[in-house]
Amino acid sequence: MKKERGFTLIELMVVVAILGILGATAIPLYNTWQQRAYGSEAIIMMKQLTEGQILYFLEHDDYFPKSDDPGYPTYFVYKDGTVSPAGAVDSIKDALQIAITPNGRLEYQISNTGGGSCFIRIEASFPLFRNGRLYIMAIIDKKGNVTITDYDSFGFG
Repeated sequence: MKKERGFTLIELMVVVAILGILGATAIPLYNTWQQRAYGSEAIIMMKQLTEGQILYFLEHDDYFPKSDDPGYPTYFVYKDGTVSPAGAVDSIKDALQIAITPNGRLEYQISNTGGGSCFIRIEASFPLFRNGRLYIMAIIDKKGNVTITDYDSFGFG
């Protein structure tokens, strides 16, 4: 009588169960790392945008977009690649020396409030930070003071 080769049904079921357990623990870990990466990207972009705005203010005595720019006090760059107004990405790159690439993850809003201050918001459709926030916002006043909302509660400390 020949000895049969191969795995028994029990052995295969144990392997499938082990793989299921590994997969169930890996998905939440992957989501956490993904959240940290996108949150870090948002913070880095916010720092670059605020620095660009301050340098722009020092040269032009106004924030970008200029408050006397008719009809366009706010620039939007959406996740799907659409922008408002047309050519916003190029205008931001020329004015602030920062390349914003629509990447399907983050949306940008850059506004001149007209009162000598500037507003920047970076937002996602998923939580960027441990506290569940979907956005990070900054306000820069005419003296160059930057206020980033709820920075301490973003969960990076």
